[in-house]
Amino acid sequence: MRKTICFLICLLLSAALTAPFAVCAETYKPNGTDVAITVDDTSWYVFTPDNLDNNPDLAELGASAEQMRKVFEMNDAFFDAFTIYDDGSFLELIAIKKKVDVGVANLADYGDDEVLELAKEVSGLQGIDDYSVYKKNGYKFVKLEAVSTAPDNITYNLCEYFTVVNKDVYSFKFQSTTEFTSDQYDVIAGIIDGVKFNVDESLKEGKKGGVLTGTLIGAAGGAAVGAVIALISKASAKKKKSAADVSGYGTTVLNGVPYAGNDGFVKPDGFVESDGPVKPDDCAEPDGFVRPDDYKKQ
Repeated sequence: MRKTICFLICLLLSAALTAPFAVCAETYKPNGTDVAITVDDTSWYVFTPDNLDNNPDLAELGASAEQMRKVFEMNDAFFDAFTIYDDGSFLELIAIKKKVDVGVANLADYGDDEVLELAKEVSGLQGIDDYSVYKKNGYKFVKLEAVSTAPDNITYNLCEYFTVVNKDVYSFKFQSTTEFTSDQYDVIAGIIDGVKFNVDESLKEGKKGGVLTGTLIGAAGGAAVGAVIALISKASAKKKKSAADVSGYGTTVLNGVPYAGNDGFVKPDGFVESDGPVKPDDCAEPDGFVRPDDYKKQ
């Protein structure tokens, strides 16, 4: 609800200003990184290790600060953002940082053919067919697309960009349980194009060639990670289970989910009333419920 209201306000403000994107977007610079990421936080939930305590978004989603800290720690992540669409699908970005510090300072210092060779080697080890080199704003990324099962046992469609800046590997993983739409690809490209790094120009490259592929394979991406969407799914399941304990007049429980009817009984979808209300066999009647004399089982 909060995201919807903010989005409407943003639209109104955008109509009056010449730079609407700047109104809706916020730039995040997580501590311990050299990167700035800009997203529309009126429609995206955004979490970093720096904003977890007393975050109302976590309460709204049914997740805790401690759960989010574990997500970040387990994945070497420093940023997680996601948006949920009207049809229930979602798009999630989780950003990861891993130290390399063995000779590769910045991937942008290498030729396109060398970066493409890195992409080929990483994709080969991961069993990925779709790989390429993506260049923007002076940065170079290896781009990978795949279908991958994360540690949370959820299968994701994955679109990942990774690069090396200041001897650290930065990976930006976009995940969804459904195929990416053309609009989502536009959103993904817009976020990547807006990524900015504070590059240390004093860092010098070590020996090129084998160092590039040999040191980055273990730190590079190509697999989905268990992230916030899994926490939300678990939280929703717990809420649903808790709701099954609700009892009172005018409420029955069908398959563990409470239903209410205006006249004190329930007609779930898929059941037909003949000459009286229908009560399915597994429908539990809470205390205080009065069943009419003409109540019949289907």
